[in-house]
Amino acid sequence: MVTEYDIAAALSTVEGITGEPYEPPTKSVGQGWPIWRNSDIQPTGAGCHVVRVNWYVYVVMPGGDMNAPPVAARSLIQPILDALAATTLTIEMAEPYQLINWQHPDSTIPVLRFTAFD
Repeated sequence: MVTEYDIAAALSTVEGITGEPYEPPTKSVGQGWPIWRNSDIQPTGAGCHVVRVNWYVYVVMPGGDMNAPPVAARSLIQPILDALAATTLTIEMAEPYQLINWQHPDSTIPVLRFTAFD
């Protein structure tokens, strides 16, 4: 199965992106990281086992504004998809998203969010 470190390494192959295995405490343009979303479990005769791990992968958008950089953000999607595909992840969706800025809870951080599974 794909790990956080695999995803971070794949993101780091994209020009202008620095992959992190875990969500960084402070975020800046070009940082990317995975978040484990959930795991699909299948019962077996001897218990259960994981059959699929589901991820969100976030990349902080250039420009710091959800509306200002749509062309720049969209131009990142294909290189990121190509990099993540090398990990054997299947990407279901790419979308603009806003994360709560925990250092300033009244503001958000614009990101690209990829929904993926392995």
